[in-house]
Amino acid sequence: MRIRLTLLIVIILIFTSSQCGAETGKGANIVFIGDSVTEGSIGIGYITKLPGLGLPWNETNLINSGANGQFLRHYYENTILVTNRITLHDPEYLFINLGLADIRFLDPALYELHYTWLIETVLEWNKTNNGHLRQIFLMKFTWAGLFPEEYIAVPGYFDVIENVTVKYELGSITNLWNVTEGHSEYFVDGVHPSHEGAEIIASQIHNSTSEEITFTRPAALSDTSEAPFDSLFGNFLMLPLIVTRLRKKFSNLKKNK
Repeated sequence: MRIRLTLLIVIILIFTSSQCGAETGKGANIVFIGDSVTEGSIGIGYITKLPGLGLPWNETNLINSGANGQFLRHYYENTILVTNRITLHDPEYLFINLGLADIRFLDPALYELHYTWLIETVLEWNKTNNGHLRQIFLMKFTWAGLFPEEYIAVPGYFDVIENVTVKYELGSITNLWNVTEGHSEYFVDGVHPSHEGAEIIASQIHNSTSEEITFTRPAALSDTSEAPFDSLFGNFLMLPLIVTRLRKKFSNLKKNK
């Protein structure tokens, strides 16, 4: 009886311990920040089209942190947005699609100040907190048929994005403005993507970045390959105590009978 009981406990401990490493290999967190074009509350969100393109998108956690009416300057003026929309998710990859609203200020210099601050803030957070961030991708925003008077500022804004990309060795997406300009069929209202427009944006993101993205998330310290062994070893150290308690329990049951 004692041998059978001991063997049963050993089997249970081994099975329980083997589950400790079961959560390794979770999909990487990919965060997208932007305005309503990213959020997708108006028209069709391009993020919803990415999983259909296969790896890495269908094996990762696509986190939509876009917000209607979001300006890059909002992050600069309200730093809690960096926490709530970016660092809270500890992303491996961050896509930034901000600027479509900012061009209405016609001030590329201010835009560069805000963009530089955001990148440095995220990179510093990642370094200080041992984050998982591998790369940031900057997106040159899509065409806006409703903002013709602001077109004069677009080249300056795109120069800023290129400068920031080079300065911090970041990734970039094919110029979405050039790809979508003049294609009214890509938009439901001149700004927000239609189904076709969302597919075009998603395909450009995929073609520009998919080969750079690793879709597995690095294991946490508790999920390392040694964790199951450590847990099993710890459980075996408790085995004598567990057996003693079970014996007392069975002995009491016999006495009650």
